[in-house]
Amino acid sequence: MQPIKGPSVTKPFTQISMDLITDLPPSDGYDAILSIVDHGLTKGIILTPTRKTATADDIAEMLIDKVFSKYGTPQKIISDRDPRFAAKSMQRLYEKLNIKPAFSTAYHPQTDGTTERYNQEIEFYLAVYTSRNPNTWRRALPMIEFVHNTKQSST
Repeated sequence: MQPIKGPSVTKPFTQISMDLITDLPPSDGYDAILSIVDHGLTKGIILTPTRKTATADDIAEMLIDKVFSKYGTPQKIISDRDPRFAAKSMQRLYEKLNIKPAFSTAYHPQTDGTTERYNQEIEFYLAVYTSRNPNTWRRALPMIEFVHNTKQSST
């Protein structure tokens, strides 16, 4: 299985991936994170607190609010086969905004290795920043974004 490759891009967040980090301890009413990764220029991340029960419509709203409104619509969105990412409402959003969805193969999440690696990094940072009080992870997200987005890239 080969990693999903994309076109060369000239602006941030033209090709992104998204994934949910779930089963976190409750923090300010949230128990999950929508992790969005720029697969193009910056390799930057956007972390949005959410709930494990978030619907496809909730995820679409987060994408519009956190990505599309700031960077424009991406050409491509890579995700796993979570039913919410492939829901009819998401398909309509992709079609209306001319976004190409790409889904990783079932039982082969390393197809999107970048997002999986970054999620492990995020979980490590969450453990470090919230070691004394795990229920404060939501407040640590801006610092985790900052640390990741300002560190020297190895690529």
